[in-house]
Amino acid sequence: MRHPPLEVLTFEIVTKEAGKGLSIDLNDPKQLEDNQLNPVVLKEGIKYNVRLTFTVKDMVLGLRFREEVYLNGVPVAKESHFIGSYSPMASTTHTCQTEKMPSGIRARSGVYTSVCHLVDDDRVAHATWQWSFQLVSEW
Repeated sequence: MRHPPLEVLTFEIVTKEAGKGLSIDLNDPKQLEDNQLNPVVLKEGIKYNVRLTFTVKDMVLGLRFREEVYLNGVPVAKESHFIGSYSPMASTTHTCQTEKMPSGIRARSGVYTSVCHLVDDDRVAHATWQWSFQLVSEW
């Protein structure tokens, strides 16, 4: 049996606010389930980065991080970030460009669900997961 060319280890939301953010071990189904039941609370308007840690076991060309965001089940955003091409290596970390959380009363009106994918140039989805969050005006 052929091993998958890529294994995603962690997904993180990194902010400059000390102790605030999110880290999910994507190999631990309990952490993903806990996040679905108890969405992470983030401050509206904060700047953040997505950070991914993964292991490459076989050549991967044109790897992209794609994210579809839904608010109360309604699509509100779609992002795509180029990560790069990789030959086999031990774990590596990639930090995506800085983004800003939405703000305003409407942005705080429900639970967001983000569906994430790591996809290569051949449109092979190497990993798919989802996480949930809510926005508040103050931490």
